[in-house]
Amino acid sequence: MRFALPTRLHAALAAVLLPAATATFVFVASPAAQADCAGRGNPTYIQLRNSAGVEIAYELYQYASTCDGDSEYRGKVKDSYSDGSCAYTYYYDTSRTTHGISCTTGGWSNYTFWDRQSNSSAQVELAVDYRSTGRQTTWGF
Repeated sequence: MRFALPTRLHAALAAVLLPAATATFVFVASPAAQADCAGRGNPTYIQLRNSAGVEIAYELYQYASTCDGDSEYRGKVKDSYSDGSCAYTYYYDTSRTTHGISCTTGGWSNYTFWDRQSNSSAQVELAVDYRSTGRQTTWGF
C-alpha cells in the first residue's frame, strides 16, 4: 500500500503527459517546399540564393488565377544578381524544356508553360549556370 499512491500518480501523469507529448509531434509541421503552384488556388514562388544567402533568381506566377487547374501556367522569372549568368526555368513533364529565361538583372521575363500530360502537374527547376533549386513538384496549375 505504501507504493500505491506514487504508482497511481505516475499512471495518472503518464495518461496526461503521453498524449500531450504525442500531440506535440503530430502537430509540428515541416516547411513546405517551394513550388510555383502548391495546389489548385495556391500560387507560390521559387527563390534561388547563392552560398552567401543572396537572392540570385526568382520565379513567380503572373496572375493569381494561374493555379486554376486548366494545365496552363503563366509565370515570370527574374535574374536578380549581376554575375554574368542568366536565370532559367526548366519544366520536366514528358521531357526537360526551357520556358523562362531572364538575363537582365532585375528584369522580369514572362513565359507560359502548357502541361503535356493534362494532369496539371509537372516538375519545375529554377537555375542559373552554376546553381539550381533542383526539381520541385508543381501541381494544380
